[in-house]
Amino acid sequence: MEGIALEWLLEYPTIKNTFIACNSPVAIADVATLAKARRGVSEDKVVLLTNYYPIPKFVDYTPKPFWDSTIDISCFGAIRPLKNHVEQATAAIMFANSIGLKLRFHVNSTRIEGKGDPILKSLRGMFDGDQYKLVEHGWLDRKEFLELCSTMNIGLQVSFSETFNIVGADHVSVGVPIVGSNEIPWLDDEFQASPTVASDIAEKIGHALHHGAEKQVDSLAEYNKHTKRIWMHQLHTVYTK
Repeated sequence: MEGIALEWLLEYPTIKNTFIACNSPVAIADVATLAKARRGVSEDKVVLLTNYYPIPKFVDYTPKPFWDSTIDISCFGAIRPLKNHVEQATAAIMFANSIGLKLRFHVNSTRIEGKGDPILKSLRGMFDGDQYKLVEHGWLDRKEFLELCSTMNIGLQVSFSETFNIVGADHVSVGVPIVGSNEIPWLDDEFQASPTVASDIAEKIGHALHHGAEKQVDSLAEYNKHTKRIWMHQLHTVYTK
């Protein structure tokens, strides 16, 4: 929704027997409107196919210890304006202060999108390297990334724009709770915070740490059932036309 792919995306529904599949109701409404306005194509060329995330059979929900009196909080994903890194970093510092711990704030610093360079510069200026440390990671393959997620105490994904949020699902699948925004469709309200209020994010960090990731995995499993129904409906619709 930050315009990275819209120009070529809107060409697809002009091709015979080709559809655009969006993974959220909000996205489908937006894309269908643009496709009709820009290309004059029928709205039924834009369909809803939500994400299915395979959850491991065994998830270890054991809370991670605070090594060296330090809490490890991640805010992984590409650094881009709508990802909201600075506000989440502020909340992480606020929460660490409230419980008397040092902070390691983990980000992926090698994937910059949508003019995110000033955001990374701001993050580097927020941390002193001692009491509060910014830890920069490269863009990892899936196995390495899941292993990294499993070392966190909590993950933050309080973004302004999401359609599913695979990074959040990666965290809970290895037993690490997250705090997100109301943009994450499978995440319960009690773990959602306002993207513009650091104190709310900090409060939800404490709530998520207390309750762990088990309820979040249950919600993700329910979303998978919802996804199966949607895919079967769309397949039935296509094959019966």
